Amino acid sequence: MKLHNKLSALFLVGLMLAGNAIMTGCSNDELDTNPYNKSGVNLLGFGPCPLTRLSEMRITGTKLDKVDKVLFPQGNSKVTESVTFEEAPFNLVNDEEITVTVPDQTVPGRLRLVVGNDTIVSKSLITFSEEIDVTNVSPVTDLRAGDVITITGEYVWNIATVTFADNVVVGAEEFLTNTRKEIKVAVPKEAQSGDIVFSNGAESPEEFTWNKPLVIRQANITSISNVKPEFGETIKLTGTDLDLVETVQFPMLADSTSFTVNTAGTELIVNVPTNTISGVITLTQYSGIAIESAEYALPLAEYASITPTEELKTGDKITITGSNLNRIASLKLPGDITLEKGKFTQSNTEITFNVPENMGDGMVTLVQHENYSVQTAKIAMHHEGPEQAIWQGNVVVGEWSGSLAELSWGAYDWSQVKPGQILTAYATMNSGAGYAKLRFGNGSWAALPSSGGDLDLLATDTKLSVTLTQSDIDELTNNGGLVICGANFTITKVTLSVLEQVIWSGSWTCSGWSGNQDLAYGAYDWSTFEVGQKLLLTVEFADPSGVWGCISPRMGQDWGGLSVSQIDLTSSAEAQTIEFAPIAADIEHLKNDGGLVLTGDGYILKKVSIQ
Repeated sequence: MKLHNKLSALFLVGLMLAGNAIMTGCSNDELDTNPYNKSGVNLLGFGPCPLTRLSEMRITGTKLDKVDKVLFPQGNSKVTESVTFEEAPFNLVNDEEITVTVPDQTVPGRLRLVVGNDTIVSKSLITFSEEIDVTNVSPVTDLRAGDVITITGEYVWNIATVTFADNVVVGAEEFLTNTRKEIKVAVPKEAQSGDIVFSNGAESPEEFTWNKPLVIRQANITSISNVKPEFGETIKLTGTDLDLVETVQFPMLADSTSFTVNTAGTELIVNVPTNTISGVITLTQYSGIAIESAEYALPLAEYASITPTEELKTGDKITITGSNLNRIASLKLPGDITLEKGKFTQSNTEITFNVPENMGDGMVTLVQHENYSVQTAKIAMHHEGPEQAIWQGNVVVGEWSGSLAELSWGAYDWSQVKPGQILTAYATMNSGAGYAKLRFGNGSWAALPSSGGDLDLLATDTKLSVTLTQSDIDELTNNGGLVICGANFTITKVTLSVLEQVIWSGSWTCSGWSGNQDLAYGAYDWSTFEVGQKLLLTVEFADPSGVWGCISPRMGQDWGGLSVSQIDLTSSAEAQTIEFAPIAADIEHLKNDGGLVLTGDGYILKKVSIQ
């Protein structure tokens, strides 16, 4: 097979604007590779190309009178990685031109101009007009990185590049042997099996593919020493050509893990990182080809159950069962609360903790390390007291849609909301949906800090709640209000719990205008009650049908009337909360005229609170 390098008309290679010369080791301001900067030494071009040995070549540039030596790449006759150059006598025509005779033994490569201690290296390759004839490439099978391939023929020293599969290029100056009839090339560690291509490196290169593809060995794993290792423990991978491995990757880790390989390339030793998970070890070779070990299993925590799950109160004990729970480093509780190790008790099979203040509804996340955690089933706090509907309607949410305009972008004043209030979305999974997600977000749809992100709405759920923190309220106030978005649910109501101070609770039936006097005649201190506060009266109908009833708030003194004489109850079979906002005159009566008496008819008083 032959590679013909046809003679071209006389021209200067590299008389292209900027960039035909690169400088190495340059620390002299007189050196410059910018052809528009005439103040430094520049190599602008040389030619004609292809060259003829022992013929004259012209070199053009700037400040060429500063050049001390002209070096041509020299043919190597030993198997060595060293690169040698031949100095050629030159004639300085002027400071912009040099003529030089092309040495007979030079080979394709890069021209060099030496200026003092610095060297300018051409970007263009020297090429020749001699016809290349490759007759043999050996060996072509069972090769591995570092093995030497011998290319024989006539004028093979005019081969400028040898390209392996996946565009791995070896230039002439890296050839181990480079003579007229023989080239020796070491297989690069990046090489893969495939075709080998030769090029003369000319401006319009002529190239050809050898008629037999190379078969280059790659690393292989035959066994793993331990499929159930401990974190930090050593794993030994056995195989062949493991010295070709460049990186070792464990699951969840972005960076390679350090490793060692024995001289024979048959054993690779690596320690299991403390922040990985079970899976396979991926070995990526210099060639880019990746191989995987057999699967291994680490002692990772597993969740089984959590109790209790409903009506939780501050201080209640929660128990989580599972396996490897002694490895859990922290618990993330609903409401943006984190319990670090030592703040909960744990064994291999059980974790217990007491419900902290302000914990919300949601899942508990058990964190083993930064890349591994498990979640429990949903838990829910006990929510006492009334709630106020701030939106009602019927919105069907499909795939990540949903925005309640009445609660976002200034339509609702979130600055009046207080930390500790419970925000509840009454929602159900859409019929036929396989899953549903709900997010309490700000105006840009980002999840509120303590909301828990995208919450699972189960088929059995009717509502989801979050206990608002100050950071949540700041988000709602400053970033566009509330957007409830997600997938596959229908929302019918959004409520806020009413923060209250319970001053009376029990069960007292009011009929025939009898009066409850438990908050009158000094039984309760009204001196701290202020204008702006409200009385919240939680009642049920005495008649189970819930048809009629009324409340009449009065002062203790002679049961005198206040500013609101009668409040009619809404027809309902369920408990309801009635608001009464005393005016300044009412408050004076409560403080000075015997406190509060509640009378009326047809209801059962369950609770009296102050908001």
